[in-house]
Amino acid sequence: MLEAQDLRNLQENLIGLYEKALPKQLSWEERLVAAKDAGFDFMEISIDETDDRIGRLHWSKSERTKLMECIHRVNMPILSMCLSANRRYPIGSEREETRNSGIQLIRDAIDFALDRGVRVIQLAGYDEYAYP
Repeated sequence: MLEAQDLRNLQENLIGLYEKALPKQLSWEERLVAAKDAGFDFMEISIDETDDRIGRLHWSKSERTKLMECIHRVNMPILSMCLSANRRYPIGSEREETRNSGIQLIRDAIDFALDRGVRVIQLAGYDEYAYP
């Protein structure tokens, strides 16, 4: 059974909403507002194996600025990233080209995170997910 102190400790933790929990067609501003209105402290961005989401790592300066303006306007940060794109480019691949692409993907994700204030990147060390 949880004691009162345990409950206070739980309340000190930030709770975020995963981007994919919301409809894909929402704009970033709409996602951030929905997360804030629902009582979350931050959002988590998805960089999965789709071209669109991997493409986020190479956004232009104006696209990056637009996201940051939304974050500041809504006052809802994006503090974590789920980087599952390595399923497509596993760093445990037998193929050197695939491994190198996976390593570059991780470097690009780190640059993205540093540029946007993302504090945590969740990264799984995939082997040959698509080629068992």
